Amino acid sequence: MEPLRKLDPRRSPRLQRELKFFQPKDATHKDCLPPASSRWAKAALFIPSAKVNQSGGIMAIAPRPPPDSSNPSVFAAGTKADSETGRIAYERQQSRMMDSGVEIAEHDSVAWVTFKRAEKRNAITAEMWDSIHVALTALGQREDIRALAIQGSGGTFSAGADLRSIRNRDGSLSEEYHEWAFRALAAVRKFPRPTVAVIDGPCIGAGCSVALACDVRFASSSATFAVPSASLGIVYEEWSTVRLVDLIGSGRTNRFLLSGMRVSAREAEDWGLIERCTDDLATDSETYLRALCAGDPAAIAETRRIIRRLAGPTEQQPIAIPETNTDPVPTA
Repeated sequence: MEPLRKLDPRRSPRLQRELKFFQPKDATHKDCLPPASSRWAKAALFIPSAKVNQSGGIMAIAPRPPPDSSNPSVFAAGTKADSETGRIAYERQQSRMMDSGVEIAEHDSVAWVTFKRAEKRNAITAEMWDSIHVALTALGQREDIRALAIQGSGGTFSAGADLRSIRNRDGSLSEEYHEWAFRALAAVRKFPRPTVAVIDGPCIGAGCSVALACDVRFASSSATFAVPSASLGIVYEEWSTVRLVDLIGSGRTNRFLLSGMRVSAREAEDWGLIERCTDDLATDSETYLRALCAGDPAAIAETRRIIRRLAGPTEQQPIAIPETNTDPVPTA
């Protein structure tokens, strides 16, 4: 698992908030939770071996006490109930709305990640990136999860980055936002099961980065795509740019990125940016997901590995976390 670099909570008041994520309702499980003031409060819920100190850093790896095994609806990684899949303590078949604006739910062995900031057109904040990274790190360890689907809400996939989050007060690009975005996109790309972007409505900037990180993209006929980074003075992140060149060619990538043009779902399908444009997004995407879940997991995993090896340079690029805020933010 990718090491989590400690961030100083004093650098951002945001990090001092209590982040409740899949927190058990039963008060008897409170002894399993890290300190609420910790930067890694939600990370420790998903990484059962993480020991958190009071300053908010992960200092050592040690087992945490599991929840009460007498409650059949609650599981913890390392318990007899679920020692192989590493299920983290939460109630199955129930979604939890995260404070950050991301909802995680599971249905028929499919994990669904939903952007839930419809009032802000699902603009992605730093907390949302962080939540996606933590959630996918945990879900990837569960053998009962057979596929991952990412969608928006309120008729919008995502309007891009939350512009108030990507810059500091002095106008410089936010290093923390950059780090969390890279971690989250890396978690989508490296997820060990098939990944599907289910796109309805606008898919802009950061939303395009998320969609490009998935294996397959389904879009409604009303979906639109754009990356207006250049007009905002931001360089689109390199991995997604290379991915675009792989999918649609260098000429169309130039048109798409340099002009910030909007592309309809039909045109995006013609270009190869998405795999299917449909008038019945829910039915078509769910049919595909059911087919994934019905297949042999080992055969699917090996086939994905071969496809990725043959696909192009995007699969060979290392996933790096930049150390300074001088690099471009991968959103717009």
